[in-house]
Amino acid sequence: MGRVSMYDEKAKSERIFWIRAISIIFAVVCVAYIAVMNFWERSITATVTDKEMTSNHSYIYITAEDGSETVLDNSNSLFQLKFNSTEIHGDLKVGETYEFRVVGYRYQPLSMYENIIDYRLVEGNVSEIMSDTSSDDADLNEKKEQGFAIVMSLNGGIVDAEEDFLFTEEILAEHSIMVDYENKTIILTEK
Repeated sequence: MGRVSMYDEKAKSERIFWIRAISIIFAVVCVAYIAVMNFWERSITATVTDKEMTSNHSYIYITAEDGSETVLDNSNSLFQLKFNSTEIHGDLKVGETYEFRVVGYRYQPLSMYENIIDYRLVEGNVSEIMSDTSSDDADLNEKKEQGFAIVMSLNGGIVDAEEDFLFTEEILAEHSIMVDYENKTIILTEK
């Protein structure tokens, strides 16, 4: 009973080799998965088309600038120190365009999604033409209160509006209105 054959020693050595090899491969795959899903970072500018919340995940459906549609995960991330996924889900509005900072990789066979880490609202186009409706004067006066500068283009010249200037239906009827969100300016041009 005390004697071990050479064949048994070789078989035992091969088993130990394969156990170690498989363990190392498994560890490398786990580290690669954690690195890709938590540190593979990029930005996406997209419009939110729908939102869905399940018991353990928040999914945000988006349409990117290039027209492609995809789904982003919105879950907490220990590696990114993100613990506000519920607040993000509530803050994102369907129809609004955002610049998302995401980590991870979309891989459908394993149901892997990019995870939203941070976002920033993209204020429409640089300028947006306002329609001539009576509800716009209140909106424009509110923007003025928020610090938007008012610039009037009269007879080819540019004039800053007076401090007590208020938008009225008459002004909207006589002028084309353009709102430049990037420079926080409202531009009036005579029709």
